[in-house]
Amino acid sequence: MQQKRIALLLISTGIAVGIAAGPAAADPQKLDCSTFPANSSHASLEKLLGKANVVTESVAGAEGQDTETTVLYPKDRTKRLVIFWKDEEAKKGIGAILVREDDKADPVGWNVGGLDITSTLGDVEKLNGKPFKISGFGWDYGGYSGGWDGGKLETALGSGCRLSLRFTLPDDAKPEVAKKVSGENQFPSNGAAMKAAKPRLSEISVGYPE
Repeated sequence: MQQKRIALLLISTGIAVGIAAGPAAADPQKLDCSTFPANSSHASLEKLLGKANVVTESVAGAEGQDTETTVLYPKDRTKRLVIFWKDEEAKKGIGAILVREDDKADPVGWNVGGLDITSTLGDVEKLNGKPFKISGFGWDYGGYSGGWDGGKLETALGSGCRLSLRFTLPDDAKPEVAKKVSGENQFPSNGAAMKAAKPRLSEISVGYPE
């Protein structure tokens, strides 16, 4: 199930990160293909960062499956990253590295391909140089970008890994608005329905293909 989860993650997009810096804050740290080697393991990251900065955490995944992940910098919300492993049991071979929206309250974070967790739908379109597709909301794999349609974000991280995003509808989204962008379909980011829905960025990911 873990391989399926990573595969869908990469296909649905493949999932960027960071937090906008305040007036006196440091610049966001960059996350790309070279930040952590693709053949890293939980053990190697412990040696690199120290055991206090590398912990195991079980997270609820799609289709009701719990997944054992490694969390980096668990006590520092400005640096926290979640790693999904290709070999979940051995905790080795990075499948994807994620930054999630609960980090956005802090002044410093991660930046991937020019995006951070506070980036808007318009910001993403601008960096991509064109519209892109988002999977419909309301199911396990809803809200993922559906690839970059030949845009600049396809190669924003260089070779060896892939940028993907997940969006979430606002908590106060009206049912009639949400319905127009929900379901197992792809919706254009520049479509009237998606613009009206005003989805926010909730997850940025660096994915490593097989």
